[in-house]
Amino acid sequence: MGLVNIKKYNFNIDFFETRLVYPFYSNVLNKSNQQNFLNPNQTISPELCSTIHIIDYINPYFQLSLNDATIPLRSFNFNQSVGFAVNLNNFSNVDEYMKLKMSPKGRTKMRGYLRRLETCFNIRYQMYYGEITLPNYEYLFEKLHSFITHRFEERGDNHEALKHWDTLKNSTYSMILEKKTSLFVIYDGDVPIDICLNYHHQNIMDNAIRSYDINYSKFRLGYIDILKQLEWCFKNGFEIFDMGFGDFEYKRRWSNEVYDFETQILYKNSHFVYKPIAFGLMYFLKSKAFLKEKNVDLMYHKFRSLIKKEGQSDSSESKSLFEVTALETKPKLEKLSEIDLRSDKYDFLKREIYDFQYLNFEHSQNIKVYNLINSPNIFIISGKNKNLQVKLIQL
Repeated sequence: MGLVNIKKYNFNIDFFETRLVYPFYSNVLNKSNQQNFLNPNQTISPELCSTIHIIDYINPYFQLSLNDATIPLRSFNFNQSVGFAVNLNNFSNVDEYMKLKMSPKGRTKMRGYLRRLETCFNIRYQMYYGEITLPNYEYLFEKLHSFITHRFEERGDNHEALKHWDTLKNSTYSMILEKKTSLFVIYDGDVPIDICLNYHHQNIMDNAIRSYDINYSKFRLGYIDILKQLEWCFKNGFEIFDMGFGDFEYKRRWSNEVYDFETQILYKNSHFVYKPIAFGLMYFLKSKAFLKEKNVDLMYHKFRSLIKKEGQSDSSESKSLFEVTALETKPKLEKLSEIDLRSDKYDFLKREIYDFQYLNFEHSQNIKVYNLINSPNIFIISGKNKNLQVKLIQL
């Protein structure tokens, strides 16, 4: 007998992205509605039999049935990752859900976030589910990629989805038309500012990939897109809005179910070598999960981030720096030159402009931005009642 092969799988990603069910399972039962998904491929090759399989991220509302009619397979089952979901089953609308989940103060804040966004911009919400043109799809996917890249560059982190982005892009369009996937978009006018990619299975909507234009950071787009998608779920019969793994404050704020993902280690029962190896793998993974629970991984990542920052060159720090001053009155028009904010040349100013709108409840149609003619590094943001001088220090 040769070396024992070990193979890892992410069931959550494989099932939702491609409906892939591994051949050693006969079916997937959705316990939340008792509907079965039969596996069309149950051919177990000799290679699969001589491999120990580690299946991670099995959602608790899925029950996987082993296909052990041909080859006797056994499993070690345990939990090692935490997930978050909104179960809407006992609620009739999003307001009813929010009354249970949030305090009166929290609900007031949420309504304030929404009102401020819709006061400052021409906001509309669009769910692409079952229908989208190919050019629009490609445009939105490119925008989502850009949002993720810029946001994670700012955080000094990496997004897992970017590692298989081309594969994701090639498969998602047809899945939207088949109602297996959707894109939820918040628009400012005709410009996307927040995009979420969701997967759909029966009564489950999996909120898989989400990002937004970081220039709108003050407007809590992440909260608003969840609110609007929950409204959509109620209207379209989806009972579970799954936010998946990753422990973040926004997930704890919105979810009413915190669950454990199951991990299964499958091994061939007909040879004495496989069982102790599978047991050793389980012990190792459980120990790793215990250390993660004690935040050892966070300390490690913080240490890596510090080392990374220390190793960066000075050029990486050359970002836009501003000196911001409130003005009682706007300078005379003959000293100013109005700039076109649609030009990419002035992208570096957008966050300052949107922050100004946020603080002053100013709508975009009332905003004008000028450059001082004799001081090209000084800009004036002018609203109905307020004016702001923005001096560019470094770019």
